[in-house]
Amino acid sequence: MFRPIRRQKKVRGSVREAARKAARKLAVESLEERVVLSGIVHVDVFGTNLNLTGDWDHIAGTPTLPSGNYVEVQQATTGAGGLIQGRFIVTGKSNTLLSIDGTLTDSVTVNGVNGSINVDLGSNDDTFELKGSPAGLPGGGPNGVPALVMGNVNISNDLGSNKNVLDNVQINGALNVLKVAGTNSRSELTVTDALIKAPVTVDNQVGGGGGDSATTFRGSHLEQQLTIVNASGLDFVNIEDSDIAKATGAITTINNGP
Repeated sequence: MFRPIRRQKKVRGSVREAARKAARKLAVESLEERVVLSGIVHVDVFGTNLNLTGDWDHIAGTPTLPSGNYVEVQQATTGAGGLIQGRFIVTGKSNTLLSIDGTLTDSVTVNGVNGSINVDLGSNDDTFELKGSPAGLPGGGPNGVPALVMGNVNISNDLGSNKNVLDNVQINGALNVLKVAGTNSRSELTVTDALIKAPVTVDNQVGGGGGDSATTFRGSHLEQQLTIVNASGLDFVNIEDSDIAKATGAITTINNGP
């Protein structure tokens, strides 16, 4: 007489147990998905140049996996806070991993970078930062040691929102920040406490590209000409406490687009 009731309770218990197992399974799958979405950036010192290539397929060895990437390059110093020319610490942030010599890591120190730094982080939302050493280190002064780039800094902005930050840097060559031809996305560039000895070009409409943009120079000294070209979209240019081509008298051109 009471057996149906007992069997019914057993069924209910099994349903609850199945629900708990399903919930646990879904939670694990969600964590795995977040891991997959983290980007991989290939780090390569070729000759004297540092090349950073995003959307890297670590297995195939090609830039074919669009993802969001966040990379910081910081000047390396001695224990006493002195600059080590050509040595930089490259760090992947926000789950970004670095691929170098067939190994995945989140940080690597590179040497012999006495040429240019070339950055192409690929599609999706990307952030690149080039910084001097941390402030407050012994012998480094209150603002740290500037990041010293002997050649050019070349940055390509692809699809997705691109944010580039240069803080406490000295670039003996040129600074070129160019949008990949035909892409339409937001581009941000913030340059603070910088000395740049060769021309500076910020072109956000290469090959018909466009999108919103924000360009800021703050507390910086640009020894030669500055050229900013924006396309259609909401564009913001801010230059404060900076001097441009004061010695050479080169032409400064700012075209904010239609």
